[in-house]
Amino acid sequence: MSTGADTKPDVIFILGIMPRSGTNFLANLICQHPDCTKGPMPEDGLVDQSALLQTYTINHIRFWNEFADKVDFDFKQLLFSSIGDGLLNYLRDARTIIRKQKIQELKTALPLPQSKYLVTKSPSVINAVNFFKLFPDQKLLIIVRDGRTVVESNHISFTKDYETEIKNWVKAAQEIMKFEQRWQNSSKPYLIVKYEDLHNNTAPEINKILKFLDLDISKYNLESALNMPITGSSDFKRGLGKVHWLPVEKTNDFDPINRTKHWSRMQHERFNWLAADELKYFDYKPKCYAGNKIWWKIWNVSIDLKVKFVKLLKKIRRLPHAIRMA
Repeated sequence: MSTGADTKPDVIFILGIMPRSGTNFLANLICQHPDCTKGPMPEDGLVDQSALLQTYTINHIRFWNEFADKVDFDFKQLLFSSIGDGLLNYLRDARTIIRKQKIQELKTALPLPQSKYLVTKSPSVINAVNFFKLFPDQKLLIIVRDGRTVVESNHISFTKDYETEIKNWVKAAQEIMKFEQRWQNSSKPYLIVKYEDLHNNTAPEINKILKFLDLDISKYNLESALNMPITGSSDFKRGLGKVHWLPVEKTNDFDPINRTKHWSRMQHERFNWLAADELKYFDYKPKCYAGNKIWWKIWNVSIDLKVKFVKLLKKIRRLPHAIRMA
């Protein structure tokens, strides 16, 4: 990694399995290191939209495929990573522009701080398999979190539907599984972090992360990290009526791990039915109950059929409009 001026910092990417997975927490912890600073936007969304860039790359190469076939070189990958270089410069330049504007607003002559690393994040792993095609030399952190907690937090924060959010978590988990299947045997630099480990064992986990990022551990302010205020937690939603990202002092009763302790057997049975394989992959234990297993299987199948029927009904209702538009 380079250690150039502030205009050319290396970029550390964080992808969260879903919104409410702890990307803010992880980014804030890393930015306690003096060599790191936050990216220009709250969430970058670059990887999430990379399928569009992949389509562009494939279609472009088709124009001169005959020439490309005669040369022993992967021009498709070259073009894709070149687009990635442009996105990196976009993040760096956007950050510099925003910093300069803030300095003008404050009417100060202070110079821009020199930062070696820019930390950017996005609460989505959609198209994560494309990450190293776009950014072959950048380091990636993926943060995962127990799907039950994520579902509950999204329900509290944004009144999201439980059924939909469970399926969204399953889909996101499968994206990470696909990512690992593609890259785990390569030398590409990525690290999967579990939110629960980061919360319960912050010091050893942050040391592991700093080591992975090649950041000097001796320069890290661990005390400040352990006493960081909370940002963006659904626990502090109610005061302003919606989730906010204002720093809030951590209280002794702050417990982001056990948000589903009020869940009923019905909720756990449904989650286990839809997400058993994904829970197991990330080493999360399902909450199991004794007895009535056949009844609960019948109940889950009936819910599946109901969901399919509702989707079919919506398609039928849209059919007259589709015919008119044809």
